[in-house]
Amino acid sequence: MKIWEIIPDILYSVQYDNQEDDEYNRIFEELQDFQTVLSFFNEHNLKINDYYVEATGIPRTDKEAYANKIVQEALNLEDKFESLIENVERGATPDFHSEFKWLEGTMLQPIAGLKWGAIDSSSMIRIYAAEIESNCMIIVYGGIKIRHQLSESPLLEDAKRKVDNLISYLMKNNILTREDLKLIAER
Repeated sequence: MKIWEIIPDILYSVQYDNQEDDEYNRIFEELQDFQTVLSFFNEHNLKINDYYVEATGIPRTDKEAYANKIVQEALNLEDKFESLIENVERGATPDFHSEFKWLEGTMLQPIAGLKWGAIDSSSMIRIYAAEIESNCMIIVYGGIKIRHQLSESPLLEDAKRKVDNLISYLMKNNILTREDLKLIAER
């Protein structure tokens, strides 16, 4: 595992040993690719929770509509991240600290596990991160949430474990501040 610097002092991203890209870039690349997202829904559309069917107004069987929704959400989310980065640099809100929510069961001090909830309530994209200090985030994992329980969502069932593993790694190696993170991050 490597940690890559995306924006110095603000945004970092994990790259797992078996992956070509870091998580930040992988998430946006995959979720903005219509064919990749459509393949996901071709395999998992019948598992979509009733909540998402009702909230989106899209029938479970309309795989292309769900794929289009995810691609558009990913584009909007990338814009939102750029806006949050600008706000952090200016000391304004909303910022990463105010927009990410606690990930239940991962609040190990001094590092917290966080999840990006959504731009709107029907959003199906989730991004998971660890917060070293306020507005200093490490993107750990992300993908499409189609079930109420994280453990029931294909591809996201390992999200909490990945966050916990990163937090354990950081604590074990005494990486607890921005300065510590800058020393180990790849550029």
